[in-house]
Amino acid sequence: MKKFLLLVILLFSCSKCLALEYTDYSDYSDFTDEYIESNDLTDVKKERRYKYYRLEKEYGPYNNETTLEYPYIDKNDFIDNGFSAFSLNEPEKADNRIIESVKGYHYRKVKDINYLELVCDGQNSSISDLKLYYNNEDIDYRIEKTTDNNILKKNDKIIVYFNQKINLRYLTLKFKWDFGVINESKFNIISGYNDEQYTFETLTYLGISNQLWNGVKTCSFSNAWEDFYYPGKMTENAVLQRLEEVTLYRYKDFLYHIYKFNRIYYDEYLKEAFNDYIYKDETLYKDYYAKRTRTIIPKLPVKLDAPSPISQIKQETQKINKVEPQPEKPLILTNYQNHYPTASKKMSENNGVMFYIYLPFLLILVILILVLSKLYKNKK
Repeated sequence: MKKFLLLVILLFSCSKCLALEYTDYSDYSDFTDEYIESNDLTDVKKERRYKYYRLEKEYGPYNNETTLEYPYIDKNDFIDNGFSAFSLNEPEKADNRIIESVKGYHYRKVKDINYLELVCDGQNSSISDLKLYYNNEDIDYRIEKTTDNNILKKNDKIIVYFNQKINLRYLTLKFKWDFGVINESKFNIISGYNDEQYTFETLTYLGISNQLWNGVKTCSFSNAWEDFYYPGKMTENAVLQRLEEVTLYRYKDFLYHIYKFNRIYYDEYLKEAFNDYIYKDETLYKDYYAKRTRTIIPKLPVKLDAPSPISQIKQETQKINKVEPQPEKPLILTNYQNHYPTASKKMSENNGVMFYIYLPFLLILVILILVLSKLYKNKK
C-alpha cells in the first residue's frame, strides 16, 4: 500500500514538472472591428459600440392639427386664418376653432358677367350695326367673330368681351337683322363669367330688321340668379331679392406650426454619448475587439549530473521502508561515449527529456498492473 501511495505522489509531481510556463501578457492592442479569436496565447476582450444621434426639428405647414408626417404642434407659433364665409351649415367642433352663429337672411341676385355670345342656330342669318349699352350708357367692349363672312352659318359666333364686370339685367343689345328665314333663323344668347356660362335665351327672326334686346328679360331664367347669405338686411331692388330669415354660422381656425424631428447620426460607432449626440439607437451597433498576447517559456535541457528519476523513486521508497539508501553505481561511459563525448552528451540530454515525457505513462501503466494484480489475488 505504501508503494502504491508513493507511485501516486510521483505521478502528480511529474505532471507538475511537465506543466507549461508562460510569459506575462502584453498590453492590450487598439480596438478594431475585425473579429479576433481567443486561444491559449491570446486573450481577447470585446466592446459593443452603438450609433448615437441628435434630434433636429423640421417645420411643416401651419395647420389646425397634427398630421402623420408632422406629429408635433408648436402652440407658441400660430397665425389667425380669419373667419370663413357665412353658411347655413353648422361647422364641426374642433380644437383651436372659434364658431359664431348670428341671425341672417337668404338672398339671391342676378349674376355678374364679363362676356356675351350670339350663336347662330337654324338657317343662315346676317346681322350688322351691333351696339351694347349698360344702364343706357356706353360701355367698353370688344367684338370677335368666328368667321370673316357677313353671312353667319349654324354655330358661327359673335363674341362680346367686356372690360369690367357687369350685371346682365342692365345690359341692352341693339343690332340690325339684315336677312334670314322667318321663324327658322335664330340666335342663342349665352352669357357668363370667365369659363362659366349662366344664361341661355333664344332670339327668333320674325322679319323685323331692327332688334332690341334687354337683359332684364333674363331674370325669368333661374340660372341667371345666384344665392347667398348675409347677416343683416339689404335693400331689395331689381337684381336683389331677400327670401327668408335664417341662422348663419361661420368659424375661424387658429393655425399652428406643426413639425417633426429628424435623426442626425454621428458618423462613427460610439461607446457612449458624444457632445449633443445623446440618443442611442439600440438597433444599430458593431462589435470591436482588442487583444493581448503571451508566449511559452522554453524548457532547459536536462543535465547528466542531475539525479535520475529512478534514484528519486529509490530514495523515496527507502525513506518509507526506513532502509538506508544504497550508493549509486558510477556512470560508466562506453567506448562510443568516450570516443564521441559531444554526441554522447547530446544523446544523454535527449534521453533525459524523453524520459520525463514518457514517465507519467509508465507510472500509470505500473499502477494499473498493481491494481489488477491485487484484484486477481483477492478473487482467488
